[in-house]
This record gives sequence, structure tokens and C-alpha cells, in this order.
Amino acid sequence: MEVVAANGSVLQLSDASPAGEQRLLWQTMRQAGSSFAIATRISVRMIDDLPPSSPTDGGDFFALELPRAAMLRLLRNATAGRGLLNYIHVNGVDFLIAAASTHFSENAAWLETVLGRQLSTKEWARSYLVHLLEQPVSSHVGADQRFGKSGAVPYVFSTQEAFADVSFIMPLTCFLDPRMQALLAALPDERDGSTELGCYLQVTTTYAAGHAFIDYNCPYESAFYRARQRQLNSQVLAICPTGMQRYINTPSEFLTPRDYFPNYDWLAEAKTHWDPGEIFRVYQGIRPTGKPPDAYEFKRPYVRERSFMQRVGEIGWNFVARCVLQPSW
Repeated sequence: MEVVAANGSVLQLSDASPAGEQRLLWQTMRQAGSSFAIATRISVRMIDDLPPSSPTDGGDFFALELPRAAMLRLLRNATAGRGLLNYIHVNGVDFLIAAASTHFSENAAWLETVLGRQLSTKEWARSYLVHLLEQPVSSHVGADQRFGKSGAVPYVFSTQEAFADVSFIMPLTCFLDPRMQALLAALPDERDGSTELGCYLQVTTTYAAGHAFIDYNCPYESAFYRARQRQLNSQVLAICPTGMQRYINTPSEFLTPRDYFPNYDWLAEAKTHWDPGEIFRVYQGIRPTGKPPDAYEFKRPYVRERSFMQRVGEIGWNFVARCVLQPSW
């Protein structure tokens, strides 16, 4: 890694960096790099082939109509399944599953194994339509019809609203605790009636052995949802007081870098050495020793507007890339 430090020096950093100041910077850049220097060149080791059980960049949304008991079984069964499971619920209407293969039939077969039943004709047809057209899955009254497919993550069609996030990396023993399962299953019922936008809950059980990754993302501008996230954070920590970790995603409004970095004080000491004047200061970044960690401060929403013709063009390009160009690549 080549970086430009706050003092203007250009440094070459790697595992071979000698013990001392440069080694310290190398270690911090791999954790919270934007707080310490600007990386101008990075060399990485590529992995050509992932093992079959590893997550990929593929995925499909499956619209499922599940009662609460079946959803709890799904979450438990997924801990022993292969592939990537994202359990997502949007606006109290559809249960949406993003599995990890790039082939719809493989995702459907894996999901049926985890569900312990075959997909209904309606579930299969609606899900396959999403796969083909990348269109919204629901036409229910009150549903967010702008919800669709982009890779393997929820996407709002006409705008990309600003979301706040509370996230956890918890031991599977905590995740499988009946109290935790019931708490997560109840989240979709928590709705802010003043907005059409809902939260989405994402549970991934195969990123790391023995752990579950939990995301609860909500529109930032909803005071109701922000209060619910604070409450959820306290409830989860009460059920699982030890072994809990964080990972950095969209910042929540009440968590600070200290919540994400268990070695924050050590990083703050390094910040004091390399950038005491805070030339590099970012939200949720590391601050020098003695200065309080930043909480996230929402300035303005990020909005991405797209016309109908732009959307049609994107669908056309995706079809050409997938069906015409990809075989030759």
C-alpha cells in the first residue's frame, strides 16, 4: 500500500514494514484507513475460486408468505445451510430472501431445502419475475413498490434514501437464543405510520463460521425508527452481553467509533502520532486521544433520481451483459 500521510510524506506500507512508526500506520490503515492517510495505490491478493460453501456476489430475491413460526424455523435452519442467506422484510408485506448463487434454479433449490418445502407456484413465479426484470415484487396496498433487486441488497427504485443502521456480529448461540429469535422476528411489525418507507432486517449466517451478522436499517429522518434502533441495541445487548462485535456499515445516529472498534483507544493513540491536527477527519472516524469520538451527524439525504427511460436502459444493458456479452467474457 502506498499512502500519503498527514505530514505530506509518501510511504510504502506492507507486512514487511519494519517495527515502529510505519508498522503502526500499516496496522491502522487496515482498520480505519480514512482516519490516518490517503491511499494512492493498493495491491491485493486475488482469490480466483471460492469454495462451494462460500458467499458470492450472486443472489435472488424470493418473495415468501411466511407465518411467524415458519420464519423462526427458517432462521434456525439457515445456520446449517450452504450459501448466503439474507432474511429481509420490507414494509410488513413480503418476506424476501437473497441467496448466494448466480443461478436462480440453484438459489431456489437451496431455499427449498432450508424451508423444508417446495416454493408455491405464486412464490416461484413472482420471484422469477424479479430475477428476469429486476422489478418490484409487491403490488399490495401500502407496500413499497420501489423495492427491487440490485445485486443482493435491497434497493429503492426512484430514490436512494439515507438510512441509519444498527448492526451486530453475534455468536450463533446468541442468535439461536429463543429470545433473540423472537425479538428479530417481531421487528417487521414496528412501523412508522407517517412514512411509506419501512426498515429492512438483514440476517446473514454464513460470512464467518459460528457467527450471525445482523443489520437493521431504517430511514434516517424517521424519529420513530431511530428510537426503535436505540431500543433494539439495548435489547440485543441485554440478551447477549458478551461476545458481541460490531462492523461498520451505514452509521447509526447513536453509535460512535468506540462501539465499532474494540481497540479504539489504541487507534486514538496512533491518530495522535500520525494526524494530531485532524487533517483527515471523517464521520465515525478515529480522533486523537482526549477528543470524544464523533457520533454520526446527518447533514442531507443522498438522493439518486432516475427517469423511466434510464431504468429501461439499465434493464436492457443488464440483459445484454448477462445473455450476450458474458458468455464471450
